[in-house]
Amino acid sequence: MLRTIFTFLFFANLSTACKIMPHSIRSDLKNAEVFGLLDESTIRFARSPSGTSGDLTFELKGTHSCRVEYWTEDPNGKPPIGSPLSLNCPNDGKTTAVKLGVDGLVAGIPLTFRITVWPKALNALSGFPLEFRESQNLDTVQAGFLVIARYVAPRQSNEIYTYQLPKVISLSEVKAKMSASYDQDEAVECSETTASTEPPFTRITSVEDAQKRPMHGLSEVSTDGFGRAAAAQHPFFATRLVQFYEGIERQQNWIWNFKWEESAASFETFPPGYIANLSTIDVENRTVILRNRALSNVIPAVEAGPKSFRLTASILYPTEISRYELVIKTADASRTVLRCQYTIDQETLTIPDDHYQKLAAGEYLATLVFETNQIHFKDGASYPPWLITAQDWIHFKINKKM
Repeated sequence: MLRTIFTFLFFANLSTACKIMPHSIRSDLKNAEVFGLLDESTIRFARSPSGTSGDLTFELKGTHSCRVEYWTEDPNGKPPIGSPLSLNCPNDGKTTAVKLGVDGLVAGIPLTFRITVWPKALNALSGFPLEFRESQNLDTVQAGFLVIARYVAPRQSNEIYTYQLPKVISLSEVKAKMSASYDQDEAVECSETTASTEPPFTRITSVEDAQKRPMHGLSEVSTDGFGRAAAAQHPFFATRLVQFYEGIERQQNWIWNFKWEESAASFETFPPGYIANLSTIDVENRTVILRNRALSNVIPAVEAGPKSFRLTASILYPTEISRYELVIKTADASRTVLRCQYTIDQETLTIPDDHYQKLAAGEYLATLVFETNQIHFKDGASYPPWLITAQDWIHFKINKKM
């Protein structure tokens, strides 16, 4: 069920007390420094048929010293990311072909490896690290059902429902539908559109099963850790469950408990991503802190001039990103006039001049939207895959003056 896909990241001085965010570069080390000591094309990790052990192999370009650390970024696996295990390479002064056995693994959950290599004349502090990830082959995992959880951070609410697909599809297709739909190589992509963005797999489009059960096989849902609450039937929709959290623990993993076809199950996921901070500088060079998440409150206004304003955002995301966009609407929120989508690595967000100049002078309602998703599945489980999304947003007004 696993194949090995290598994503090479270079980093230094990484604290194991911090979560490593997926797809994040954590270093300024140059490729040549580590690739001069290690042949990256030879790296392999082959699992045993049981999936609970495997062999890591690679070739050194000389009789160098090395050490390997490994962990899983999935909270259901081991060793955990905060307590990685390590393996020492042979130190006989002759070996260049390294083979290291890894055991005690959880089948179906991929590992992340870090290989640190250094010349024998130096010590480990002078080593050059290389990181790669073993990845699950989602093309081979088929699903006819999904359990959908949609968390809305500003309301601290969670809507849960089941979704029967019209035909069996792979989880790679599910993942593709949830991925950001714009060119991630472009820093910003804007469109002048009034179209709304409907999420995929809405409950209204689900196929009903033969028994016409509103929740198919799902029952007795509750969560712990990040948010603690039992799910109840939605007051308006028999096909949905709903949770409301009195408080949340951002540093805790999300623990999901439920029954599927009367069989009890439980698993953990990462906590959802969110907008930690958002600010801008207005035309009078004042810093404006933006934190309003409710339209019923007094919404702060940003005084903007003929040139586009800049937003500074701090985003935390231990999961995959579905949306990161700025939506500009008319002052009464009746019509969308502009939608700009951003890549997560941008330090400041702005509206390109050619689009900003088309906005007439006046007041607008702006919303920065950030949405993440994560897919949980387990080989041989009695329950279907879970698709867990989380959305956060911040509202503010723009008073554009010419």
